[in-house]
Amino acid sequence: MRENNLIFLISLLIICAGITFIALMPPPARPNISITLLGYTNDATGVRLASFVISNRDPAAAYVYMARELLKFGPQLPFDSSTPGISWHTMLDGGASVPLAIPPPTNDSPWQLTINADPDVGFVRSLHYVINHTGRRMPYDIHSDWITEPSSNQIPAISSGTNNFE
Repeated sequence: MRENNLIFLISLLIICAGITFIALMPPPARPNISITLLGYTNDATGVRLASFVISNRDPAAAYVYMARELLKFGPQLPFDSSTPGISWHTMLDGGASVPLAIPPPTNDSPWQLTINADPDVGFVRSLHYVINHTGRRMPYDIHSDWITEPSSNQIPAISSGTNNFE
């Protein structure tokens, strides 16, 4: 009987230590996700696509989703385009990369690709929020650099070196 009580107390102590460890976990840091424009291509139907690679430079996994375009019409704040977020999502392991191809905007305004990234993944993170009775953190917005090159069919033609204005 005494041996059973000792096993029970040790098990209870281990469970309490585990719960304390999970409850005291700090929130995850902002994930180091990069968005790189590779170039432009066409899909099988001839639709022009901008090709990107999304890379997770952290050792920890992150859930990335909802790719969308932001347009810049002037020196003011960027204006979110009327294109809703693409229903794209993936779990990026540490050091992993995934390709993404989206139709670029049809005007020649500067634009950028934005995705949401959530580092709160996994069973232990879920237990952390249950134990602490707190909500999950909002995902981080990850932005590409501003893209200013023409993305439509209005790409400037290469000059042959002759001047027709003389």
